[in-house]
Parts: sequence; C-alpha cells; structure tokens
Amino acid sequence: MPRSRVPLLAALALCATLAAPSFAAWPRDPATNVLVSSLSQSGSYSPDVLTDGEGGAFVAWQGLVGSYKTFVQHVTAGGGVAAGWPAGGLQAATGSTQQFPRLASDGAGGVFVAWREDSPDFGNIYLQRVTGSGAIAAGWPAAGVAVCTATGVQDVVRIVAAGALAAAVMLGASVLGPRLSGILIAFPITGSVLPAFTRALYGADATARLIAGFVSGLFAFAVFHFALASALGPLGVAPAYLLAVAAAHGAARVVVRVRRAVWQRRTRPRGTIAR
Repeated sequence: MPRSRVPLLAALALCATLAAPSFAAWPRDPATNVLVSSLSQSGSYSPDVLTDGEGGAFVAWQGLVGSYKTFVQHVTAGGGVAAGWPAGGLQAATGSTQQFPRLASDGAGGVFVAWREDSPDFGNIYLQRVTGSGAIAAGWPAAGVAVCTATGVQDVVRIVAAGALAAAVMLGASVLGPRLSGILIAFPITGSVLPAFTRALYGADATARLIAGFVSGLFAFAVFHFALASALGPLGVAPAYLLAVAAAHGAARVVVRVRRAVWQRRTRPRGTIAR
C-alpha cells in the first residue's frame, strides 16, 4: 500500500472509532423506539421536541398520572437519557391538569416549558425553567410562573363569533332570495373572525400567513361551487357533491404545487439552473 495512504486510512479509522459510540444506543429496528420515559403512565400525549444543540433533544409531553402533568426529558446524541435526568422524566410543575406543553431554549443549556393548566375559568398559561442538569432552575416556583390568567375562554369567544355570523347569513337567505343569498355564501365567516384573534394572540406575521393560506384556499372553494352548480342538475345530489369535492381537492393540490414552485424560485441562489 502506498505510504501516503496510510495516514489517511488511520485518520478515517480513528474517526469511525470515536464516532461509533455516539450512536450506539439508538435502535436499529424501525419498530423499536428510544425509551424517553420509564415512568408508568396511563397515557402520554402532545409531545414537543427541541434540539439541545449537541445532537440530542429535549422532549416534553403531558403524562396521565391521576391527572395530566407536564414532563420533560433530555435525550443525548447517543440515544440515552442525559446524566442527572430522572429515568421517567422530570415533572415540570405541581398543580392541576396540565396540557399541550411547548419548549424553548433558555440559552444556557436548559429549556423553558410552557403549558395550559386547568383553572376555574379554564385555560391559564404557565411557564417553568428547567436546567440542563435536569432540575427546576433556582428561584422558579414549583408550580411554575403564571404567564396569563385572563378570565374567560377565548376558544368559546371565537366559536360564538363565527356562529353568529353564520346564523345571520343563513337566516337572511329566505328574505334576500337565491341570488343575493348565493353571494352571501362566499362571505368569509372564518376569514372575518380568525384574523382578529390571531393578531391579538400571535402577532402580525402569523396573521399574514393565515390570510395567505385563506386566499389560496379560496381557489378550491370557487372550483367546488362551480363544479357543484354544473353537475347538480344532470347528475343529482350525491354524484355532484362527490365530483365537486374531487375537483376542489385537485384545485388545492395545484395551488400548493404552484406556491411551492414560486417559493423555490425565489429562494434559489442566482445562477443556478432548475432541474
């Protein structure tokens, strides 16, 4: 073997030897998963995953142990539970029923975990900080910090608002006649309600994305009603609806592909040629 190749092969062998243990604990069988928690739970739901920046991940979920509690676990790049972390996961807080946990990095090797917790007015938001060593951060209360305790249920407000608009359109149909009622069918009930709530809860960027998706969906909406109006007479109710649904589905797929192509064209570096 040429002498010049010996150092290269030795370096590659050393890299393989050093890298192998980092993945040794990960299962090779697709039907076998990494055990995140050994705690006996009646059910585990709503997982959220956040990278730890070192090839591993933090995982949060709601576990049913009498009532739902929020748990956090740290899995290393090697596929095992990080040193210092409980095998069953760390319970993020005491308190009543906790649901829908979400993770965010604290910038210091740990994580923030937020969740919705049941209360007399249903649905307060709490936050807890967990260190990289698997403990509640010093100074943070065991029950977590109450981030939002506003009264009322915002989901119900949205439902009532949308329902009121829909009822107004339906009740007015008998008075306004078929032509004007047909125009009112296209009234954006959800499009009128959701942007206001989205703006208040998630900001302008999320609202813009919501409206963009809504506008894209209007094409399929128009195709559905055009197909239904064209086929209802000759085909009857059931076949016409099936045809309209299929046409709307096809239209939606076309819109998605067009938007994807436009996005890829905008993000493609200059000078490259699309294949």
